[in-house]
Amino acid sequence: MKLNVRALTTLAILPVMLCEWAAIAPAANTVYVGASYGLFRSTDAGATWTMVNIPLNNPLLKEPVTVTALAIDPHNPSNIYCIGNATARASSQPVATRQDYSYAVKAGTFSGAVTVPAKPADVLILWGTGFGPTNPAAPVGVPVPGDKAYATAAKPSVTINNISVKVYGAALASGAAGLYQIAIQVPSTLADGDWPIQASIGGVSSPTGIVLSVHH
Repeated sequence: MKLNVRALTTLAILPVMLCEWAAIAPAANTVYVGASYGLFRSTDAGATWTMVNIPLNNPLLKEPVTVTALAIDPHNPSNIYCIGNATARASSQPVATRQDYSYAVKAGTFSGAVTVPAKPADVLILWGTGFGPTNPAAPVGVPVPGDKAYATAAKPSVTINNISVKVYGAALASGAAGLYQIAIQVPSTLADGDWPIQASIGGVSSPTGIVLSVHH
């Protein structure tokens, strides 16, 4: 395949754009480029480029993921593996979403994203890491499959303003690695305010200083 070098060069000089890695897929004229501003794909030998969605490219980060290594699975070219890094935003708000994945955090927390505080009785999904083994055990070295639920071996407990809340369950998020979802319900009697929230499992608790904003 003859790569359109001029188009690739144009990509490289976009603002804060530095090409780090390139990988050519078995499909005709398909190439991937890892850059300082994310992962890009061309299906016309580099004439045009589109940004590939990486789950970490979201308002929780100060900037998109910088791809520092890139590879295509020779046995399944639809699997693209990349290593990258990014800087997280400092926030006292948890990563909490509703069941439609809209952010349930204080308004204005994440620039460019619609954020609405949680309401009493809302069912929320908390996102976090470090919640231990699952049953069944999740496969190692690959993103979590979506074929079944990989629930935590023990159910975590969650408190809001030092009050235990209903926990429906916790499991690894499919399509990610080491990312857990904890489904909870905000107490219906909780007043408006910024309330400390903490999750615990196996005698280990999440850091203090995180608050969930609640507003009727």
